[in-house]
Amino acid sequence: MGPDEARPYNYCLVNGASYPRGTRNDAFQFMLFCFKGPDDTPPEYTQVHIPAATYAMFTLGPVKWEENYGEIRKLRKRIFTEWFPVSDYELADMADFEIFGGTKTGEDFAHIELWYPLRKR
Repeated sequence: MGPDEARPYNYCLVNGASYPRGTRNDAFQFMLFCFKGPDDTPPEYTQVHIPAATYAMFTLGPVKWEENYGEIRKLRKRIFTEWFPVSDYELADMADFEIFGGTKTGEDFAHIELWYPLRKR
């Protein structure tokens, strides 16, 4: 989604992306990212192209910022034990995303999106 498109929440400037497949059992690739426009890549940033794909997006919130790690872990457990086993999809070998933002209920609460790349089984 481009920076000019309306977002339902006040999204953070920095979010996370991981690429856990193809790495050692005790490590995975993780990067921080931000949404950008066509002309606003600061020189100290590296631009990485993520190809278009089909993603399942799971939302969480509002949740208190200090509780988000535990709540994300619970949601991930449900996704992988309840949703993936009964869906027609499996994880594709691409990056997944964690997108964080404030909520309309106030600064103490977060809205979180977990995006997982999909391919048909």
